[in-house]
Amino acid sequence: KKGVKTILTRSHERTLELQPRVTKANNSKSNAFVSIHANASRGYRRDVSGIETYFFTGSRGRNLATKIQNQLIALPGGSPDRGVRQSRFFVIRKTNMPAALVEVGFVTGRLDHKLLTQSNHRTQIAYAICMQKEGGSSPPFPSSTCGLRRSVLTRTGESLSLHHAEHEDDITLTMCTSTP
Repeated sequence: KKGVKTILTRSHERTLELQPRVTKANNSKSNAFVSIHANASRGYRRDVSGIETYFFTGSRGRNLATKIQNQLIALPGGSPDRGVRQSRFFVIRKTNMPAALVEVGFVTGRLDHKLLTQSNHRTQIAYAICMQKEGGSSPPFPSSTCGLRRSVLTRTGESLSLHHAEHEDDITLTMCTSTP
């Protein structure tokens, strides 16, 4: 069975500069880099919610971002689709593998805040990012089947962190879980 090997750029709440994240990802020889965030609106507007995914350039980055976005917007809960966008965020611009930066919702938004505080929803987000439905199979990531057995997305304060356990190695995915 094929699986996902996850390398976290950090394992606990601490500031990690952008270049060390990129260096760790590039040295890991990962197949993909995914930077995971919870968004916040200026002025803490409660009416702003939604999921958006960014890539820097190229079809491989765009395809990765599009696949992740499609998986996330298919989740129950109704968080709006804010689309796939091109951007120059440092961590997706400087990595040497397909890369995406994912905003899984707005912690300031009424709808998203409610969803992000639910443990089950955070677990669904984790599986969606790896394109693996809990307990079943789904589209490939990025070109093989994910055999992820257990994944938990936990919430600490207003930041999100992704933790994987009990997996088999096949695809290496570097996860970055702090501010871009």
